[in-house]
Amino acid sequence: MPFHFSCLLACSPTGNRGDRIEHQIVVRESKRLSVFVFACLIALGLMLLGRDFFHPDQLFFKAVRDPNPWMISYPWREFIRSCFSRGEFPLWNPYNALGEPYLANYQPAIFSVLRWPWYFLPFGKVAGPFILLELVFAGFGTWLFLRRIRLSAGASFLGAAGFMLSGYLVQYLNNQHLVIDLLIPWGLLASERLAGKTTRQNFLLFILVMTLIILGGQPAAALFTSGFMFSYFACRAISLNKPKALAASIPALAAVLMISLPQVLPFAEAIPHSWTFHPAGTALQRLEVRTLSSLLQPGLPVFSGPAAIQQSFPWLGEVIVLFALVSIFSLFRLRREASFFGFLGLLGMGVVYGLPGFELLAGIPGVDRLSLFKYPQPVISFCFVVLAGFGFEKIFRSSARLPSAVWWNRSRRFLKWFFIFLALAGPVAWHRLLDKPDYWENLAEVQLGNFRKLVREKPYARFAAEGRVWIPIQNLMVPLYDLGINDALIPARYVKLVKHLNRSADDHEFMADFFAWHSLRLKESAFSENASRLLAAGYFIRKTPPATSRRGYLLDEYQRGSPRHSHTALFGDPIYVVPLPDPVPRVFFPQRVAAAFSAEDSFGKILQTADLEKDAVAEGFPGGWFMSPVEIKSFKPGLSSVSLSYRGGEAFAVMSEQYFPGWRAFVSGQETRIFCSDYLLRGVLLPAGEHELQMVYQPWGFRIGLYAGLSTLAVLLALGSFRSFSGARAKPER
Repeated sequence: MPFHFSCLLACSPTGNRGDRIEHQIVVRESKRLSVFVFACLIALGLMLLGRDFFHPDQLFFKAVRDPNPWMISYPWREFIRSCFSRGEFPLWNPYNALGEPYLANYQPAIFSVLRWPWYFLPFGKVAGPFILLELVFAGFGTWLFLRRIRLSAGASFLGAAGFMLSGYLVQYLNNQHLVIDLLIPWGLLASERLAGKTTRQNFLLFILVMTLIILGGQPAAALFTSGFMFSYFACRAISLNKPKALAASIPALAAVLMISLPQVLPFAEAIPHSWTFHPAGTALQRLEVRTLSSLLQPGLPVFSGPAAIQQSFPWLGEVIVLFALVSIFSLFRLRREASFFGFLGLLGMGVVYGLPGFELLAGIPGVDRLSLFKYPQPVISFCFVVLAGFGFEKIFRSSARLPSAVWWNRSRRFLKWFFIFLALAGPVAWHRLLDKPDYWENLAEVQLGNFRKLVREKPYARFAAEGRVWIPIQNLMVPLYDLGINDALIPARYVKLVKHLNRSADDHEFMADFFAWHSLRLKESAFSENASRLLAAGYFIRKTPPATSRRGYLLDEYQRGSPRHSHTALFGDPIYVVPLPDPVPRVFFPQRVAAAFSAEDSFGKILQTADLEKDAVAEGFPGGWFMSPVEIKSFKPGLSSVSLSYRGGEAFAVMSEQYFPGWRAFVSGQETRIFCSDYLLRGVLLPAGEHELQMVYQPWGFRIGLYAGLSTLAVLLALGSFRSFSGARAKPER
């Protein structure tokens, strides 16, 4: 039985021929109405974005709450595109942190089909439509869900527009986690269907949506969205007394896990070798109650300015809040679905604002380390949008039954559309009014050509930068593993060296610096120490002229004015690119290699080494002298591979790139051991003669996960070819 889009809109009845004909008419009208709603949401999105829709640089690089577009989303996009253009899968990032496992970073969402248009289509052609369709699909999913739970067309459209225009989606419209947030209504729609009828269609739809959520990139957003989806499913299955549906969820979740293994296993593989720090009490962070007015519209918060706006709840709009309050005050007289959303919405607001009693939840071990005041916000917003739909329904259906209110019945239709118009016009108007530089973090045309020029001139160089410099180039040595759960997944050895160079007292001070700049930064003073040469950083980028005798140069297009923004160099601010003294080459051959018996022993010895190019330290290596000259015939540094052709005597080669499990080395086709050299680099013993050394990154987690995921997909495709679970023709759904 093929899957039809009309299945999302209505259910097939059983009965005589007249009933079936009537049902076909209803389905046809429902499809026409849904197409009309979809077109209206597109028009609404175009009004919201305005002229910026045709100026992708200006639209994408705006930021109210989060600078991720500059520092994360755009560099990740460029890196993934460069990998595939070279015929490589993005397994390893050779730029950040001396190289780190790129696939282990959950956020790029390489396996999410919802992100593929953004990654593989030209930026100028995809940025505007991609952002628009994200908002539209969030609203359209809400429309389908509210219609599925039998709300009227007016109430459903109010909810669809309310969620699409909610402050969280609008203010994070250029962030990577929006592909998870837009799936909230689709997840509930799939849950509603599976809880109501355990069919093959509903089973596969549940797996599809849950998989897209898990592979969406942002771990915290995926955690809250998937938890919200499954909570609704469990409550509906229990309330409908459908144990078969609960039983079907077990293989469904198992299938989701198996499909997600290509992303999950590399992440799990990297954790034991990475620095992770979970400060307790993070969940106690909260918004101030006096900013509660920001729920109505963004012009009312007590705070003002781009930094302060991050400390207020994104707007829902006066109309949505009004009708949501109607539902809350009459919650026990509404349907069970309304009670679910009312309970979770109020619970979420209590946690986000830290109201009395709710801090007990934030104190639960494990939960106290989650960021509870940001990533639950789209779930809370959706709860209030659904409550607004129920409130809208209650007011206008109740008023229709008043026998004496003739004038009210005549004007009821006008008032319904008047409130819907206010719900649409309010957020759009406020968004357009606030579309100015003193509200946005930055509002100017981005000059990406300058940074592309910088990368073209120095394609293999590594750049360090002060915290105030946020530029969209992947060559910046900035680990961007902010997982949204107050964690940092960065290679542990690299972190230890950076802590030493930055003179960080402890993990708390180190993490404070990490959060201050949304990334791990090396201070300029760190490069005055000899051990900093191991980082192989060629240049340091500043916003002000260097005070040292090393004269930097100014990018040509930035020779005007003074810095105008607090921490970015995107919009016409001058940046100074200062050469750093004597970094080690990308590959070098030390004359003496000393043995190290542990990681601590290796770390202590490199701090005492005077000449890092002539003297090396290797763990698990007996040590020795290598005086024979080595001639490099060719050296090809790739992304997830390195190739070196040489001729000479026996030598020890050191690559100035991160040592990490998963790397394999081959000398003329024969595998050889990789040693951890100089505490955090990769070293290989080379035999005498003329040979070719190849290093490739082949993590076991990716290989096993890929086989498991593809096998599970094959099983599901085979299941999808059957007519039903039992192999018989499925009965029509009532």
